[in-house]
Amino acid sequence: MFYIFLAAVVLVAVLLFAKKTKARTTQDVIGDTEITQDGLIRSGNTYRLVIEVEPKNLETASATEQKSLWVNFLSMANTINIPYTLLVQSRLFEMKDYADDLTKRISNSDMPAELKESGEQVLEHLRLSTEEAQIRDISGYVILQYDPVAASQTTNVQTGVRQLDSLIGKSKSKMTDAEKADLARQILTDAAEIVFSFCEQAGMRYQLLSRAGVLNATYQLLQRDMAPQARMIDAIHADAFRPIKRSLTADEVMEHG
Repeated sequence: MFYIFLAAVVLVAVLLFAKKTKARTTQDVIGDTEITQDGLIRSGNTYRLVIEVEPKNLETASATEQKSLWVNFLSMANTINIPYTLLVQSRLFEMKDYADDLTKRISNSDMPAELKESGEQVLEHLRLSTEEAQIRDISGYVILQYDPVAASQTTNVQTGVRQLDSLIGKSKSKMTDAEKADLARQILTDAAEIVFSFCEQAGMRYQLLSRAGVLNATYQLLQRDMAPQARMIDAIHADAFRPIKRSLTADEVMEHG
């Protein structure tokens, strides 16, 4: 009887411990994050914008070009007066669209058989390179961050714009959610323009990520090995992120009904 009672106590203790040490999910880490269609990210009172940039190849640049690039970069770093993160990510190069397009071109063309065979060999080489993770792609991100509540507690901040200064001067209790979002959007947009100017001077391509772009970048960061096979772009083409969903089952019923 004693051993049965002891086993029951141990079982209860294990269940309580397992309940307390529940594994955290991705949603637990993300929390109540919201992303607007134009890419403004809100997590609590903190707002962010994400800019994707194409890294500059300094190995082929001259000493003068390298010096000019670094001077412009330091100027950008000193000009942005809000917190930001520079993120560089290396991942498997996605060439599915390129390979599919090349396959169609080869099969639909009237080129000689020898050229078709050569093209198929190139396709096979590309597929093997992708499967063996031989080709990597490097992407850079500039993540701009602003907390309007924290800024409102700093009374010395002056932007020179009356409406912004009045919003920044408001206390946490007086600033509405809409005013927080408007203020954050303006401050982040101004900082993004500084990044855009640097990229143009350096000859780097850039784009401000929308909601779909932010989700795609997050997905690629969390699922680096799976992302090239189960791609976010395929979900976008399937209208997975549209507010109004279209039922494929209903369309099939209409076609065959």
